Amino acid sequence: MHFLIALLFIVVSVRPVPAFAQAGSTSSCYAFDRAYFTWVSRVQERPQADSTNVLRLLSTSQGRLRSFQTRVQDVQPVPFVVDSLTKFRWQNYSYWMVNDSGFVEIAWRNGLYGPVFQLSVSRDSLHGQVRFTTDVYGAEPPPERAWARRTPCPTD
Repeated sequence: MHFLIALLFIVVSVRPVPAFAQAGSTSSCYAFDRAYFTWVSRVQERPQADSTNVLRLLSTSQGRLRSFQTRVQDVQPVPFVVDSLTKFRWQNYSYWMVNDSGFVEIAWRNGLYGPVFQLSVSRDSLHGQVRFTTDVYGAEPPPERAWARRTPCPTD
């Protein structure tokens, strides 16, 4: 009897993860409800601000955080045409993972600030909330609702 209860608990508590994570694909793209993914880059010696609402979730794991948490994977905004320092600064601290609660956690950070999402999976969509994190004590606004829908990734 205890075995059946334990098995039922495991089946009920398991949440779906993005389809590409199960299938072993190399990446999947999601179009978010807003352009959360922003950066300032030096292109042709002038600072340029840019943003996008499309994020590619990769199956690779190369950033700084990867040595501490082996479950985190890389993310990349689409498009993301930047200088090497900007690319390093943002991609070094940004990641996606399925956390212990079964939610997809996505962080787009440069070490000081950026959005952090906690999302549940529903077919080809992600639904949940976003926190706009900052290194300034007391300046973080309350979480907001966020969602994304799977979209074809552009070819490189």
